[in-house]
Amino acid sequence: MQFEMQDPRGKDLVATIIEIQEKKVVVDANHALAGEALNFDIKIVSVKQASHQELSQGYIASESSCCESDGGCCD
Repeated sequence: MQFEMQDPRGKDLVATIIEIQEKKVVVDANHALAGEALNFDIKIVSVKQASHQELSQGYIASESSCCESDGGCCD
């Protein structure tokens, strides 16, 4: 059985009940694809030189569409 819940920051999650015991319920809140082998076909559409700021920070210093409003970003 699956149900919706929220993490401590209020983000919605889907969890699966794995086991029901006498005094506890075991829940799995991993993503449905956790543990699966994923293959991607990608195409590089452009390459740019990293700025000094990007090199010193260790990440791209621009807004990205993959960044979430809660501060999380794709790596």
